[in-house]
Amino acid sequence: MKIKISLKEAIILSIYIVFLAPNILEYCIPYFHYISIAIRILGVLVGVMCFFFTKTHSRAIYILIVYIIYIGFVTLLSNGSIIQWFSIYANIIGIAMLTEYLIQNRIDHFIIKIGRLLRGGVVLNLVSLLLFPNGLMQIKTAVLFRKDLFQLVPFWVFDSDNRFITWFVPTIALVSIADMKKNTKKTLLVTVMATFSLIYTWSAGAMSVFLLFLILYMFFLETKFIKRINIRVVLIGYIFVWGYLILFEGYRIFQPFIVDVLHKNMTLSGRTIVWQRANDYILHNLVLGTGVLDTNVISDMIGLSHCHSHLLHTIFIGGIIGLVIYLFFWFSVVGPLYRKWDQCEARILGLLFICVLVADLVDFLEFSGIYILYMICSNYQYVDNYINEVTNESITSN
Repeated sequence: MKIKISLKEAIILSIYIVFLAPNILEYCIPYFHYISIAIRILGVLVGVMCFFFTKTHSRAIYILIVYIIYIGFVTLLSNGSIIQWFSIYANIIGIAMLTEYLIQNRIDHFIIKIGRLLRGGVVLNLVSLLLFPNGLMQIKTAVLFRKDLFQLVPFWVFDSDNRFITWFVPTIALVSIADMKKNTKKTLLVTVMATFSLIYTWSAGAMSVFLLFLILYMFFLETKFIKRINIRVVLIGYIFVWGYLILFEGYRIFQPFIVDVLHKNMTLSGRTIVWQRANDYILHNLVLGTGVLDTNVISDMIGLSHCHSHLLHTIFIGGIIGLVIYLFFWFSVVGPLYRKWDQCEARILGLLFICVLVADLVDFLEFSGIYILYMICSNYQYVDNYINEVTNESITSN
């Protein structure tokens, strides 16, 4: 398929790529941090313009906007950090709006060009791991619970190892759509490279998640077990599992796996201490939450800049109201997949979503890459139309 690109689309794709720029560039390129901020602000403005000039929108984007505005309101109400709120959610809403626009208007650019870019990034990241096992550079970061002590964290092309997943997930999503049942070798190859990268760095949580995805993708994708899964029921079950494991310390039943297999202590690298401290503050701000706080303030409160569990952090900053809104967002993301679950691509995206849920149990994946997956899922009808169009073109040409 030949792709023509206009100046307007080239500008939108360029802004989109800046949203995806890894953090390591800020340490390598002078003034890149300020350039990136300026372009991302422009990206948000362009995203808003695209939003208003697009006739139809997914339910998910509306709910996401409501959630972000609500968190901003609570932040103002609680005298939190509106600057921190903007720095986090400007990225998210910018990438979400631009992704939805590209999917609905130029999905060929999105699938092929952004997919190739991310796929090349996975290869470069793996090469950087093998050539520089101690990192392309090492960034000084504060030790958990000790702001006066620092440790050197290795960074590669896709930043630190516990952030690789935020790049791998959208890459596999785009590559799997481009494969379109005809040739799954690229999807399998990218998944294997991603999994190997996580094993190589022994990023225990993300490694376990991608091993699970690789096994399900290779051996169970076309089985009755996967085909009969109700993704919405899985999400409901996940909410109860999260509550049991995180709020009621049910994670202790996995002690043999945590200690003997993953070689972690029962604090899960300090996570459980963070959870306990966060729960104490949640009880005092149960309905509205604390809003977004300055990094130093929240670090003094719980020992870290986030709660190391996505839903726990959501209820921490947004209270019960914020949690309910965000859960509605997740359900709106998986709804289109549920209606097309008989399709291979929908099941792959659904399995990726489940893997993100599992990773989110013990992490806070509030990053642009994850919202690319969310927008692909919530706009799956356009992905379905694209697949049918390319398939018909292939049949006609033959």
